[in-house]
Amino acid sequence: MEAASKNKKKRTYMIGGVSALVVIAIIISVVVVTTGGVDPEKAAMKKELTKALSPFNVNTDDVFDEDSYQGKAFAWLFDNKDQAYHRSQLLQRFALACLYFSTYRIETLYSPNPPAWINATNWLTSENECTWNGVQCNDRDKVEGFSLEQNQLTGKIPMETVLLKDHLKTINMTSNLIYMEADDMQFFEHLTQVETILLDDNYIHSEEGVPTYLGACTDLKKLRMSYNLLEGQLDNTLFHQLSQLTHLEIESNFLTGSIPQSIGKLENLVYLYMRRNSLSFNLNFLKTGKLNNLFALWLDANDVKGTLPTELGAFSDLASLSITNSSNLTGTIPSELSELTDLRRLWLYNNALTGTIPQLLNRLTGLEVFEIHHNQISGPMPSTICSTVFYQQYIHKALSADCGVGGNVTCNTKDCCTKCYSPGDQITDSFQAP
Repeated sequence: MEAASKNKKKRTYMIGGVSALVVIAIIISVVVVTTGGVDPEKAAMKKELTKALSPFNVNTDDVFDEDSYQGKAFAWLFDNKDQAYHRSQLLQRFALACLYFSTYRIETLYSPNPPAWINATNWLTSENECTWNGVQCNDRDKVEGFSLEQNQLTGKIPMETVLLKDHLKTINMTSNLIYMEADDMQFFEHLTQVETILLDDNYIHSEEGVPTYLGACTDLKKLRMSYNLLEGQLDNTLFHQLSQLTHLEIESNFLTGSIPQSIGKLENLVYLYMRRNSLSFNLNFLKTGKLNNLFALWLDANDVKGTLPTELGAFSDLASLSITNSSNLTGTIPSELSELTDLRRLWLYNNALTGTIPQLLNRLTGLEVFEIHHNQISGPMPSTICSTVFYQQYIHKALSADCGVGGNVTCNTKDCCTKCYSPGDQITDSFQAP
């Protein structure tokens, strides 16, 4: 009887133990199924990132791919999860980590042997991200900008940059090796508070001129995309949207078509640099009466047609004007330019200008550079222009004309023209600074 009782108890314990193991197995199975076999903490972190990024159609499929920039950023963030970071700071650090891994030694068509960043001080350390090289924050430690110019960045700016949208004002990646197509710039649709975008001297490629995604950046004041791979025509609507622009610099690209009339209505514009493209346009966009704040206007080496408008004389703040190397720019130098009392530098060489040099240009008492060679201009160089340029302290002062042998311009004093050209002389582009 006693033996039977012991056996019964033994069987009961065994059944209970087996039941407990089954329950534990079920719990483990549920956890594994729920998290896809991933550490529950990692799954929770991914869920938080997905929640933050999904409104912008940015997926988080690669967070567990250790070879992707997103996966590397996630792994770094998770390894530092024990730090006392609040949610918004975690998202901010993740966005910056994505920026680092998406631009650090990324092989591209133009960077087959990508270099390392030159300066990555404090990046991916436990230090506050506001101390990382090039990162700028406000007084609440929210990232307002990053300035990483000349730092050997490759790859592209990641979509995760949208996590910084509420405070980001400045993106400066001048003179790097960034390679992006127009669609890679879709994140700009969400960066509505950005005021400065400096991406000149990279490999930004677009077949639609300046990427139209930038139209959402309605607070944008400074846009520099010179020395890139921009092709196609400029969008008229885009510059209606970017009505706050003070700087527009898109030199040395492959742009075609005309200059949109909307550019002529940018009332706050101070600098307009569009040299060395394949644009074909007349200067009617300067007749809108809206560009009265222009300080520098450079349109060289495009197919500029027609004549210099007399309306230029109303640009009272204009100090630097350069329209050169265009065989279809005809007519005379308008005497209205004499109204530009702040004008310091005037380049009009290698065009098809005719007539004489207006005597009224004597009023330009601050003139440091006046270059009009390789035109069909004739007559004397006004003596006051000669003396004005001669006595300037500017190291690159210049006064050039077709005053050499066979030329039609005469310089009547020995201290007049700094260089006289003859027909057939080779043209060399002058040093130019605003």
